[in-house]
Amino acid sequence: MDTGVMASPTTDARTSATDDRPTRAVVVGECLIELLRTGADTVTTRPAGDTFNTASMLARASRTLGSPIEVAYRTGLGDDPLSGTIVTALNDHGLVDASVGLPGRACGLYLLDGSTGDMWYWRGDSAARELFRGEDWLPDGAAPDLVFLSLITLQQMSEHARDLAADWVAGIRTGGGTVAFSANHRAAGWPSSAAAAAEAARFAGRSDLVFASAADCEGLFGTAGVDAALDSLGMLGAGEAIVTAGEDGASVSAAGERLHVPAVAPTATEDATGAGDAFAGAYLAWRSAGRPPEEAAEAAVRVASQTVTFVGALPRTGSAEWSAMDGLLSELARAPRV
Repeated sequence: MDTGVMASPTTDARTSATDDRPTRAVVVGECLIELLRTGADTVTTRPAGDTFNTASMLARASRTLGSPIEVAYRTGLGDDPLSGTIVTALNDHGLVDASVGLPGRACGLYLLDGSTGDMWYWRGDSAARELFRGEDWLPDGAAPDLVFLSLITLQQMSEHARDLAADWVAGIRTGGGTVAFSANHRAAGWPSSAAAAAEAARFAGRSDLVFASAADCEGLFGTAGVDAALDSLGMLGAGEAIVTAGEDGASVSAAGERLHVPAVAPTATEDATGAGDAFAGAYLAWRSAGRPPEEAAEAAVRVASQTVTFVGALPRTGSAEWSAMDGLLSELARAPRV
């Protein structure tokens, strides 16, 4: 399937940037500190979080493709030492630090059991949660060419902030920019399943690209299977819908056509944390570089497959796992064009 120049999403976002500046993206969400438990008395720490993981891959993959995107990460951070760790990570991952400091607050945490994959969160009073209760999270300056946020981002926001977000992304699209949204559903934290579904529907209808898993759509909209999920997102108004289904690969609906990309068996399966986030970042990088949906989906499936070969959402920069992903991205960037 070759849709040519897409009517609204990322191809237009690239052409809206002038020759003397790169495409500008803003990713809005919460970066936490992952506490990775690998033994009874062993815990390692690193920054992670759904939107941070996507922002990292978007910036990284776009550089590898030779179409670098200036990716700013908008979040709230405290004055605690671990918030300082996140600031360092933003630089290490090639992101623009667009964080807002909140004195007296701290960043959120989550514990990941490396053997079971179970997670526990401490984020109710985090700096990001406090920021997202008001209006100061709205990015300053000129409107970006590309915006990415997730249902988890919206979960952290007050109703007023979500209304502001809906108006903001509508304005981005009206101005010729691209909005990408991940319906990454975590039931805990929403007052009801109906509230989560309503927000997912509202933002899917305001987005050019919508990412969701088949399980997300089942939990939110009661759909069964990938085709029903694509139908549901299309009826909500998503310009380009991308639905992942684990071992069944990924499917895309764009410009009235559908395509399916089979899963790629990983060399080893250690942990699925962050695989969907990396998928979204890679897909956006390929589409922003003007590549068709087939290429973007094939690259994103390969990236997700590589992500499950290590434990934790993101490997440390400079680690063997990080280098392995670099090698894969380089291989994918050199692959023949579809």
